[in-house]
Amino acid sequence: RLDGFEIAPYDGTSYGRNVVAIKDATQDINNGDTLIITTHYDSVLNSVGANDNASGTAALLELANAIKGEKTDTKIVFVFLSDTYNDYRGARYFLSNMQNLNINPDKVIGVINVEKVGINTKSGFKLITSDLKHTVVSEILSSYAKRITKD
Repeated sequence: RLDGFEIAPYDGTSYGRNVVAIKDATQDINNGDTLIITTHYDSVLNSVGANDNASGTAALLELANAIKGEKTDTKIVFVFLSDTYNDYRGARYFLSNMQNLNINPDKVIGVINVEKVGINTKSGFKLITSDLKHTVVSEILSSYAKRITKD
């Protein structure tokens, strides 16, 4: 355990290693759901690794630290992925081994990927859904982002 999180490192491939930290839901308010928050910590040669993706890794570490003592009704899984630039091997390995970490795929209510936190966009915030469609969550997050950023 590390600061209230169960740490479960495991090999994804011979190229890298994923690190998974699990914050279990508070026992008396546990609703059985799981939220997964991911980032990748690898980069490629001759790229701006601080943006892609040391910034996302730092943000996810800080988020985990900020909520470690909070009561939550949902299990939160923080996933630091390796091998993103090698056919997403770290992500593929994580997905195929979720049940080995006591993560029930049927109970996952969402996945948030933290990427390029330091990158400058016109609005200061960019939200992309996996199917490129607007959802209730994307609308809420976009509305919040507009309130806290300056165009």
